[in-house]
Amino acid sequence: MNIFILLITLIITVKCISAQSTINEECFVVNELLQKNQTYNCCQEEGVTCSNDGHITKINISGKTHSVSIPPEIGNLINLKYLYFGKSKINGSIPPELGNLSNLEYLCLAHNKLSDSIPPELGNLINLEYLNFRDNRLSGSIPPELAKLSKLKTLDLSSNNLTGSIPPELAKIPKLNTLQLSINNLSGFVPKEIQKSNIKLYIANNPLLETKSTNIKLIIIICLVIPCVLFIALSTFYVYLKNKRRNSNNENDESSNMSSTVSSQQYKTNNNNNNEICSDIVIKPNN
Repeated sequence: MNIFILLITLIITVKCISAQSTINEECFVVNELLQKNQTYNCCQEEGVTCSNDGHITKINISGKTHSVSIPPEIGNLINLKYLYFGKSKINGSIPPELGNLSNLEYLCLAHNKLSDSIPPELGNLINLEYLNFRDNRLSGSIPPELAKLSKLKTLDLSSNNLTGSIPPELAKIPKLNTLQLSINNLSGFVPKEIQKSNIKLYIANNPLLETKSTNIKLIIIICLVIPCVLFIALSTFYVYLKNKRRNSNNENDESSNMSSTVSSQQYKTNNNNNNEICSDIVIKPNN
C-alpha cells in the first residue's frame, strides 16, 4: 500500500516538474516580449492563459510591450489558439514561424509598426478564423497562399503599403465574409471572382485600383465634359458668324454711303451744268 502511494506521488511530482519545464520553455517568448526575466512564470500574467499541462493557449498583451519585435520562437507555441498583439508598439517583420501555429484561431497584430511583407507561410494556419494586420507598415503583395485558410471569416489588411493586384484566389475562401483592403497602394482591377461572391469588400483609398465606381466617375466626367466642349464650340462659332455678318453689313453700309456720295456729287454737277446752259439762253423781246 505504501509503495502504491509512493508511486502515485512520484508520478505527480514528475508531471509537475515536466509541466514547470514546459512553462519555462514556452514562457520564453512572452517574457521576451514583456521584457521580463526568463525565470518568470508567464502563466501568472494577466492576458496569458495556460492549460493544465503547462501549454500556453492564449496571449493577449495589448499595450504591454515597448518597441520590441516578435521572436521566431513564437512558432514553438503549437497549442496557441488566441494571439492578440494589438497596439503593442511592435516593430520589425512578421516571422514566418507563425505559420507553425496550426491550432491558432485568432491572430491580431493591428496598430503596430510591423514592416516588410506578409509571409506566405501564414497560409498553413488551417484553423484560423480571424486575421487582422490593420494599420502597420507592411509592403509587398498579398500572398495568394492566404486562400488556403478555409475557416477564415475576416481578413483585414487595411492601412498599410501593400502593392500589386488583389489575388482572385481569395474568393475561394468558403467562409470569408469581410475583406478589408482600404488605404493601400493596390493596383489593377477587382477580380471578377470576388465581385461575384458574397464577400463584403472594402477598397477605398487605393488610387491605382480600378473599380466600377472609377469607371462610373469617368463616364460621368466624359458626359459632363463633352456637352461643355460642344457648347463652347457652338458659342464660339455663333459669335464668329455674328461678327462676320456684322462686318459684312458694315462693308455694305460703307459701300452704300460711298454710292450715295458719288450720286449726290454727280447730281450737283449736272445741276450746275444745267444752270450754266440756262444762263446762256437770251430771251428776245417781241416788237
